[in-house]
Amino acid sequence: MVYLVVLILLAYLICRYDILDGNINRVFWERCIVFMFIVIAGFRYRIGGDTINYLEIFYHETPYLWEISFDDLFNSTFEPLGLLLFSVVFSVGGKFFVIQLIQAIFVNILLFRFFKKHTQYVFSCFFLYFIWMYIYYDFEELRAGISVVLCLLGNDYLLEKKWLKGYLLYLIAVFFHYSSILLLLTPLFLLLRFNIVGVFLIIMSIPVSSLLLKLFGDYLLLLNLDSQISMKASGYINSDEHTQAVGIWYYLVDVSFPVFYVMISYWYLCVKNHNEKLHKLQPFVILAILFLCMSVNLDIVRRYMHFYAPYLIVFYAVMFVELIKNDAKVTKSLALLRSIAFFFPLFYYFSATYREVPQRMLDKSCRNYQKYYPYSSVLEKSLSDKREKLFRNLYNIDAKHTDIRVNEY
Repeated sequence: MVYLVVLILLAYLICRYDILDGNINRVFWERCIVFMFIVIAGFRYRIGGDTINYLEIFYHETPYLWEISFDDLFNSTFEPLGLLLFSVVFSVGGKFFVIQLIQAIFVNILLFRFFKKHTQYVFSCFFLYFIWMYIYYDFEELRAGISVVLCLLGNDYLLEKKWLKGYLLYLIAVFFHYSSILLLLTPLFLLLRFNIVGVFLIIMSIPVSSLLLKLFGDYLLLLNLDSQISMKASGYINSDEHTQAVGIWYYLVDVSFPVFYVMISYWYLCVKNHNEKLHKLQPFVILAILFLCMSVNLDIVRRYMHFYAPYLIVFYAVMFVELIKNDAKVTKSLALLRSIAFFFPLFYYFSATYREVPQRMLDKSCRNYQKYYPYSSVLEKSLSDKREKLFRNLYNIDAKHTDIRVNEY
């Protein structure tokens, strides 16, 4: 129910402020939405697959702050800053939800700043973020979520040629999640454009990823740089999860939809309507497309698309609103319905993740949405039998992290 309330409220705010350009109480509602996103993620109870893993590590593997040695910082389950965050909260007697709350505050405030900087249609951005990437940044990839928003700010500094500030943010991101280390190569890609070279790279990304898979195979798992949690949970990494044999339906839905809509959005906004502000973001949009295409054969690189998904969200959101506002020949209500109809396949793509069977799942009747619905908070600590069943089967072993310790949480 809480998710539906947020979606309805966001739909109302999109109409009032993004489409009709209202200004009264705009700042209040912006802060209200950010607050709601923080509270939902920060006070959740046993929601999110990786959250269960983090819960086990927090209470049973986190050392006290005064017990940490220099070697521990680089040889523990977490990266140095992730370990320090857990250790500080654990050392002062904080419950695990404090970690969730800190992470949610950090991610959602910085992401709001990012959206606010690049478009005036903040509520549309948050709507798309809520139905697409919110579960990843806030419920699953806790350390990676922090790294993502730090890298977004670092990217902005690099575009402004503030190299020192940009690289400082990248380094902080690396020490929250080692996968961010590839972002240090970002300056090499700032010249990417939707020209012959850019289109050629996009077209070649799928066959190149297939070639890389044949040449390097399991060595590509090193790209993950985050096997610690999953290995502790399952005892092994199933390489089938990181490579794929896919059919035409996968190309049409998981790749074609997001790529088609962002390329159409780029053409409409930057080529046709000459939006220079968004035009500057095209290197990061191209990188998102490249990682999406490469994920056809290497699902493991989809993690890196998450570093650039907010750019796609900005383009989708601006395109959605501009299609409504720029057509004076029809009424706003008719233009709204037309825009919704046009973007419906993309919304279907966003919903597909929730309907899928989780990887490593024994019971094929379970679906991803059961990790997040129904919502439960640390205030009432209600349990979902279907969610607990999913957690018990998720790793194909009788893992201790599935034990329920209500008071501990």
